[in-house]
Amino acid sequence: MARVWIVGPLAWDTVLNVSHLPEPGGFVQGSGLMGRPGGTAANVAVGLASAGVKTGFAGYVGQDELSKKLLESLESSEIESLHVKELPGEANHVLILIDGKGERTIVGLTDDRLDQVTIRDVELKPEDYVVFVLWRSHFLEDLRYAQSVGCKIIVGIEALQEEPLISADICIGSGSDANDNFDPSQYLDRFERIVITGGANGAKQYWRENGEVKVLHQPAIPVQEVVDTTGAGDSFLAGYIKALIDSVDKVNNPMLIGAHWSALAVSMPGSQPPDWSLVKENLPSSI
Repeated sequence: MARVWIVGPLAWDTVLNVSHLPEPGGFVQGSGLMGRPGGTAANVAVGLASAGVKTGFAGYVGQDELSKKLLESLESSEIESLHVKELPGEANHVLILIDGKGERTIVGLTDDRLDQVTIRDVELKPEDYVVFVLWRSHFLEDLRYAQSVGCKIIVGIEALQEEPLISADICIGSGSDANDNFDPSQYLDRFERIVITGGANGAKQYWRENGEVKVLHQPAIPVQEVVDTTGAGDSFLAGYIKALIDSVDKVNNPMLIGAHWSALAVSMPGSQPPDWSLVKENLPSSI
């Protein structure tokens, strides 16, 4: 079985519920202040591992108490391989505001130190996947190393227009992180597939087949109530990768399973994706 290496942020999420985001100079009363493990890459890794996928995670922590809690959460998960660098100072820490509609707003509280994360000292195999959940230009040498081994590469949507231009197997991310009115098809000379998620609007997958641009729209799965959208995109990505590895249908099922996992995520509080066992209960019997 292929191993999937997830590369990127591990963070401590301090979460506060608010009725709405205040206007400049305004006031809003918060409630339910709490802390929980998060970070978009770590979230994906935890979700994938719960689905029986051989998973490795590469990221960083600091040397404070929050770092200890984050490491404990990873070690208690089903992730098989941890490549977590300990850096002086604090853990990655964010403030998450969740409004009355379940929408989340994230405020970074510490500096981004992803530039000190690398997998060039990890032994990769040709059948492995390497996923740079958030693409940064300093991952270029890591990407080249993984490609030289023969790994499949998945990158975040930031890679579409990042300099220097790169090529990978799949580019995936939220449309809110891309420039307005951009056309994904113009990047298909560098990526076999491009997947754009759009929250309640569902997701679209773009690829070329016999020289023709194909587009698959996956509607969002309806939920009774949106409670917390924090882990929605991470759950979608976990589901997409799970199906990409395990499913016979590698075009439709990744989008469908990603949508079901994302729907379950927004219907309950939490940063990390719900356990795969809960997702399976809601999947169509045909999958």
